[in-house]
Amino acid sequence: MNRTSFLALGALALVAGCDDKPAPAPTPSSSAPAAAPAAAPASVSAAGPAATAPATRGSFQIVAEGAHLVVYPLGDAGIVDTGAFDAVLGDGPLEQDPLLFRSSLERDGRPVMTEIEPLSDFFGAWPGQAWGKRSDGFVKRTGDFWVKTDPLRDGERILDIAPLDQKRALAAVRMEAADIRFALTGASAGGVIAAPGKPTADQEGCAVRMDPDAPLKLGGLASGAMFAVGRECKTGKVIAERWQPSKARGDVDVIAGVSGKPIAVVAASPDEAYALFADGSDGFLATWDGKAWKGEKAPFGVGTSAWVSADGAAWAVGDGGLYEHPRGGAWTKVDAGGATITSAWAKDEKTVWAVADGKTLLRRGPTTIPAVKLPAQADVQAALTRDRRWLATTACKRTYVMLSHVAGDKMPITDQLLTEAVKGNAELTAKEIQYLVEDVGGALWVSAKVPSVAVADKLVAAYAGKSKHTPQVFCHEPLIVKGALHVE
Repeated sequence: MNRTSFLALGALALVAGCDDKPAPAPTPSSSAPAAAPAAAPASVSAAGPAATAPATRGSFQIVAEGAHLVVYPLGDAGIVDTGAFDAVLGDGPLEQDPLLFRSSLERDGRPVMTEIEPLSDFFGAWPGQAWGKRSDGFVKRTGDFWVKTDPLRDGERILDIAPLDQKRALAAVRMEAADIRFALTGASAGGVIAAPGKPTADQEGCAVRMDPDAPLKLGGLASGAMFAVGRECKTGKVIAERWQPSKARGDVDVIAGVSGKPIAVVAASPDEAYALFADGSDGFLATWDGKAWKGEKAPFGVGTSAWVSADGAAWAVGDGGLYEHPRGGAWTKVDAGGATITSAWAKDEKTVWAVADGKTLLRRGPTTIPAVKLPAQADVQAALTRDRRWLATTACKRTYVMLSHVAGDKMPITDQLLTEAVKGNAELTAKEIQYLVEDVGGALWVSAKVPSVAVADKLVAAYAGKSKHTPQVFCHEPLIVKGALHVE
């Protein structure tokens, strides 16, 4: 997933995001006014008209269409990066919820606002061991926020993190010296930690048997059983290590018939595991049956991801598409009506989310809402840079309209321009609409929480031309509300 990280506090420009001129309020890291953005569209919902009925591809329905979509399997759930927002995939439907992807910005030790958290990768298990990667390290979902949580010492880097259960995960760490250590993260209690295997006599000078400078992939079970695949130090052979629950030392096997770098290793049980490898244009699959590893050409081609669903089936995505391996069955391609599946996650055989050709989100399961048309990437990036917020789409659960900047730092009782705009309009003065003043890093904004993007667009149209500010429609939940406005 290609993204730009927008997390530097000194670049925070939200206080100027809905104005044609620099706003006077300070940012969380500076009292200097932020630069004025380019003129924004009157409405940034960007959802467009919804389709009249869900279209289909094979046994899948089209859920959303955009320019760049990726699904990341995370145990009992998946996360999709739509390019316009991130969403958790479960039973459905697709929902844009800003509360699931935010961090807190502080000033003088006090939270002043929330911001979205653009991440470049996701892994682990949702929600207790959900991890993400950004430019300054790794973050973990803790409570309602994503918090930086690197189990590292100076000079170290993470090779992989695998969840054991909802409270524990194991990280493989490349140490400052040419060595590997395993670290238990997110644990509520201590316990025996698996340790990398010791080198053989043929590996003189190696600290551990697995090469610390080659890719390494971990996979675990809630029972505590662990698997790791990688390259053998010095010899370059493909190897797998296995640990029984509560055992520090495991067993190491050389896997014949495969080559290349590991892509993933997943386990359905201690006696059933699968490892994916890629060697240029060749993809390989290694299968553990409880007695030995069997290596072969992968039926799905060069693999990109793998996981085990709740019903015990194994799944893999490769350049040949999406494949399922039910317990006791064989690898079978999942039909997507001729589309090429580029990423996916399945809860079980009936509920499957997939991306076709990197541009279309598909879902197999009960009937869902009409497809969401995602906004253009340029508009999304502009909003992230300027306002640290996602544009609202028709999938948004918390539609929010930023209307105008409040001069000074006093909470107004009413807003005359807003009153004039909505007066006599029953839909825009309904009880479910909340007109608020939000504190955005020290700047006050007249805003509104509305029930849908359709209502937001009507409010924007009614308010247009009433002030020098251009209203913006976001998928957002305010952190600091100074108070409610009296609007007739």
